Amino acid sequence: MTVDDGSGALQRYTIVGEDEADPDTGLVSWVSPLSRIVEGARVGDHVVWRRPAGSLELVITKIERAGRPTA
Repeated sequence: MTVDDGSGALQRYTIVGEDEADPDTGLVSWVSPLSRIVEGARVGDHVVWRRPAGSLELVITKIERAGRPTA
């Protein structure tokens, strides 16, 4: 998935299994807080990621599943 965090740069994250997670490279576990807040989200949806560093509003700009973009 690709998100806009309002900073002008798009961020790309891939949801993976717990043993594959590497947040520094954009690989987030399916049980992570970020994965939970985007579950069921669609392109254009706004979600709030509550992090220790502070809440961050994200806009979902692209969702890809099994190598096929949905938008």
